[in-house]
Amino acid sequence: MPCLVEFIEFYLVTEIKKLYVIYPPGTSIRRHRISLPPPDDDLFYTVYHFNINIDVVFYGRKFKIYDCDTFTKNFLKKIGIKLNPPGSCPVDPYMKMRRENLEFVDPFRPYHFCDTLKQFLQFDGKVLRFFCLWDDSSSLFGDRRELILHYFLADDTVEVRELLPLNSGRDAMTSFLRRGKLPKYGSPGIFQPGQITDRAILNVYGDLSDWRANGYVLDKYQLGKVEQDFYTDQDLSIGATINVWGRKVLICDCDEFTKTYYRTKYGIDNFTAIPCKPPPLPKIERKYPPYTGFGSEEDSFRSCVGLKPTPHRRNFRKLMELDSFGNISNTLRYFAKLVTDKCADMDRMFVIAFYLGDDTISVFEPIERNSGYTGGMFLKRSRVKKPGQEVFKSEFSEYIKAEELYIGATVNVNGYLFILLNADDYTLRYMENNTDKFPYSNFDLAIQKLKQEKSKSREITQIFAAADPHHTKVVNYNTFR
Repeated sequence: MPCLVEFIEFYLVTEIKKLYVIYPPGTSIRRHRISLPPPDDDLFYTVYHFNINIDVVFYGRKFKIYDCDTFTKNFLKKIGIKLNPPGSCPVDPYMKMRRENLEFVDPFRPYHFCDTLKQFLQFDGKVLRFFCLWDDSSSLFGDRRELILHYFLADDTVEVRELLPLNSGRDAMTSFLRRGKLPKYGSPGIFQPGQITDRAILNVYGDLSDWRANGYVLDKYQLGKVEQDFYTDQDLSIGATINVWGRKVLICDCDEFTKTYYRTKYGIDNFTAIPCKPPPLPKIERKYPPYTGFGSEEDSFRSCVGLKPTPHRRNFRKLMELDSFGNISNTLRYFAKLVTDKCADMDRMFVIAFYLGDDTISVFEPIERNSGYTGGMFLKRSRVKKPGQEVFKSEFSEYIKAEELYIGATVNVNGYLFILLNADDYTLRYMENNTDKFPYSNFDLAIQKLKQEKSKSREITQIFAAADPHHTKVVNYNTFR
């Protein structure tokens, strides 16, 4: 006889017992009062006849009570019944024998069925996204590769894509690893076809049987099965290094959906990202050969920049903005005197013109009769280098600028020293309007400097009074100098 697992319900109101059976389904004994077994068949079962780990007899059938629910335990304790410790469900000898026979009789279905439909319906379309880095710079011609790892929750598969920067020189194949389960330890070699499979088929009879269908059975013991451990969502976290078929890939960051998933399922709150960008390469200073002496420095420099020399590009915008037009000449003219020890050259006067459009200088000597000098152009228009610089060098030379020209300054023009004595009205007005470049033309600064000389104020007042005896409050420029 098979052993059936049944539930016994005792109704306190009417003191009637009811028996339900799991297999076969339906009611085994209807709800009514059941008499005790002989010789006490004139009495009926009450609540005091029931306890755990005892046997009861209903109409000649013996039932074993091995446990009860929580409500029944509490009720029996309240009425003073001491409960026995719960027992185990009796083993059905028939089902045990049948299970052992099925293991030998039905070898074609030895594997347990794995139901993945629930996981697919729950996580279909939900993908974890990680930003990874594969540092292959240690190998020959290797570099740092930025990857994106997709973990599909529907079937626990992994896909890896590569982020190719512009002009990387690599083929436009974004798929780094096609979708599939990713083993943790990779493969020591290449498996033969059919070596990795869910079911192994055994050839029992070989060539002795004419009917091949009877000669093949499934291996229920799974002999020779290749065991592989695959990556799951528990193994993926920021800062972890995973093995992608022999390549060490570092997980640096993840998207918001992935952070929400790990925060909800595993309670992880630390998602500090790891920088994927490589450290900046040391900037190598480009060194150019020194100036050869032929042509200008700019022309020699342009011959070193490219294979095909190109002419030097002038500052055309500055030239157009500061070129002479109308009454605005954009040319600063100074009257200068040559500084020399020769008596014949001490009285020579020159006109130095500085062109703001291209920072060039020209020197002209006025013609003076019976001076012994023909006069005319002393230096044609060109840029003038500052003295004391090396000629043959890789850097550009420094040239005289407009800020260095003011009344009283000494200028070295190709070895000739000139002292600037005066300037025309346009130059003086230009310097007064641009006091940030020409601080000596700042009237307020000059007044402030005079106020600081309090000890000489009386002497200065006497000098100005002697220069202006008629009290016109105007002093001639030559007298002021």
